[in-house]
Amino acid sequence: MKVERPPVLLLFFLISIGFHCLQRLHADSGEFLKPVGAGWNDCCSKIVREAQACGDQRLAAYIQNWPLPDELGPTQSQVIASIDKKLLKPAWLEKSSEHLWTDFVQLRQQRAFYFFERAKDEIQKQRRIPVRDGMQSSNNSIRLLVRVLRENPDHKMSRRALGYVKHRDQWVWPNVARQLTQKKEYGPEEGWLRNGKKTIQSSPQTSSLLTGRLSA
Repeated sequence: MKVERPPVLLLFFLISIGFHCLQRLHADSGEFLKPVGAGWNDCCSKIVREAQACGDQRLAAYIQNWPLPDELGPTQSQVIASIDKKLLKPAWLEKSSEHLWTDFVQLRQQRAFYFFERAKDEIQKQRRIPVRDGMQSSNNSIRLLVRVLRENPDHKMSRRALGYVKHRDQWVWPNVARQLTQKKEYGPEEGWLRNGKKTIQSSPQTSSLLTGRLSA
């Protein structure tokens, strides 16, 4: 079985920026604090208490349950992370709790930095281990980069490392960028359309065949 290393672009990009970010996470005492596991509970406990005191139980539970089950390491079960286009406040957020949401977003920026640093560590590890053992580290780095984007959807370096490109004000896959550049619009049922018409027209034979199958 052939084991492939992560894309060359991913390796080059992450290694080249590996030590240029000077930001570090610190607790109030000045000690390094990991914003995952028990560290996350310490980070968010004040915000959760304030949300509960304001009667916003939904926000308190949302923040407390924010971490995914694989943050301390890969798990046996598959975890699907949702990546938003923009970091927007939820529609259900109470106006009186908006300042707590702002604090939560700041914590998420710290988590994004933490996951990004770990992803770079995995890439460095990838360079030192045999090819046959390299796939797991590659998967870990990609998993961590996805976690970065869950916390900060506009994290440029993670977007580029995962293959996204910027089209106007949004991050998309290269194929999507090409379609949008050609002024096409996407419909969930019809696919890509130009001026309201399909970009690939079915032949009369194909159309009649499909009609016959649907009516059978």
